[in-house]
Amino acid sequence: MSLRGSLGMSTPDDDDDNGDVIKVHYQFSAMAVRRVVDALSPEEQDLIRSIGFGGLLHLTRYGKLDRHFYAWLVNQLVTAALALAPGVSGGPVFLADGAGAELPVTARDVHEVLGVPVGERPVGRDPTDADTAAVRRALGNMQPTLPVVEAVLGQRKARPSEGPMTQSERDSFGVAFVLFVAGHFLAPPPAGRREKVNVDIFHALGNPSPSEVRLFNWADYVLQELRHCAVRVLQQVADGCPKILLSGCLLFLQVLCYLGSKSSRFSAALSCRARIFFI
Repeated sequence: MSLRGSLGMSTPDDDDDNGDVIKVHYQFSAMAVRRVVDALSPEEQDLIRSIGFGGLLHLTRYGKLDRHFYAWLVNQLVTAALALAPGVSGGPVFLADGAGAELPVTARDVHEVLGVPVGERPVGRDPTDADTAAVRRALGNMQPTLPVVEAVLGQRKARPSEGPMTQSERDSFGVAFVLFVAGHFLAPPPAGRREKVNVDIFHALGNPSPSEVRLFNWADYVLQELRHCAVRVLQQVADGCPKILLSGCLLFLQVLCYLGSKSSRFSAALSCRARIFFI
């Protein structure tokens, strides 16, 4: 079974319940992040900029996004890496157009498109007890889950007249924001783990000061998850799975596809297919 052949090129109004042989599922949600961003105070926006995630403040509102097109895009990722351990960047990644042309994809591309830090320290490893304890402290000693971090992000809305944030509140807010955007937008996991945060980033949040958070390569972390997703989808297609589980920042691939269609390095085949999703 070929994902390219089975999915074809569906329109933005396609629905998974329309009788397609292959179902596509993901937890990616740009709107979840947009909802939080819309409610940020000027002080909270400045804090987000200070930790290097200011690009996400400009995230555009999107309507319904075509999951079959996303599955097609993931299937166009070409990676030299197979199974990668957490924290291992792996080989180069390319976005193919299905007609022989390949566009290199780098962490720098992620940085420029999404506006997240591209520091020198790698992101992504199994958390130590100390990492987990530090994150729990930042969240008020609560169990780290996506509902909890969203609640932390909204705490000050109930106390708007308390004045400037304390350092403890700033640390808590910064940790909660990064966990929230990682779980919903930058590197959401495959479907089926809706409330879990990305524990593999705990080590990068142990010291939530802006000078520390910006030192990590969050852009490469986004690329890592897309690489893992591409490997997993390739295996799911090879195994003839009726359900494709996507993960990672799918919107980045859509933007990259559009930008690639404008580049002379990419073939006209992708150009024609990409533009219909941006008109």
